[in-house]
Amino acid sequence: MTEKTKIKVIRRIETTVETTVEIIEDNDLVIPEEIKGYDYPMMMTLCPRCAHEYYDLDDHIIKRVNPYQLYKDTCNKCGVRTGWDYFIYSKSEDEDYDD
Repeated sequence: MTEKTKIKVIRRIETTVETTVEIIEDNDLVIPEEIKGYDYPMMMTLCPRCAHEYYDLDDHIIKRVNPYQLYKDTCNKCGVRTGWDYFIYSKSEDEDYDD
């Protein structure tokens, strides 16, 4: 392997490592906040159409996990369109939280 080829390979490796580190930093673990009267949330990737179904429910709260998320994933509900990661909170069945 020539010296120029070695340098090209090293640069490709460095670029790959830098990209991997950026991806890991962008996907830090996000801990959901607790909301009184609601169960611990489930995390789902939802397209706008499927997310809209949760927005219309009175017994659920829907919040984006990371408003700065760069890339969309396949929707967990329909499996067809792409969307963002959301926390879905369901109203707690626990009587201690009743108003």
